[in-house]
Amino acid sequence: MHYIAAWDEAARMSFIREGLGRGGFDVVLESLGTAYGLDNMTCFHMSFMGISDCDSSFTHADIYANDEKGFNIIWPMITVEGSSPELDIVSDNTNIVISVNYEYDVAYVMGDWGYHKTSPNHYVEKGQMRVVIGAYCSQIDKTNAKMLKHLYDGEDPAPFMDQFENPDIHWSTSGHSLPK
Repeated sequence: MHYIAAWDEAARMSFIREGLGRGGFDVVLESLGTAYGLDNMTCFHMSFMGISDCDSSFTHADIYANDEKGFNIIWPMITVEGSSPELDIVSDNTNIVISVNYEYDVAYVMGDWGYHKTSPNHYVEKGQMRVVIGAYCSQIDKTNAKMLKHLYDGEDPAPFMDQFENPDIHWSTSGHSLPK
């Protein structure tokens, strides 16, 4: 698995402006914000994830304990035709795992405690790679800022740590939108 993240402020803002803003991601933020009754949303972390060969991965949740105000949104940039399922999503009933393929114009949205993992796949023989984009977006407020900050406050602090104290608002009920 290959993981590429916008790990400085200039790269993060370029991704937000070019990848999300010009790509019409406002529609996604407005849909989620409205459906979940949020006041605003901030996209604080974006990355590319590529798979050429995966035997196993671990089940995890990228967003959790944030008062149901945060989302991990994943959509494909490059797919491999005829691939076996590529993403395992765990149901609320942990005995049920739904295996899905990435499809263009379809995003998978995982909220609080959205457990998932990359399914085993082998594209090396085909000389191919599957690439998806992931965006972590949330309403960041006093109820969840401390927990969201804790998730990313490691030895190599993320460049977006200031977003948990003074978030850039990328969508709001009062009309904010992503920069273009």
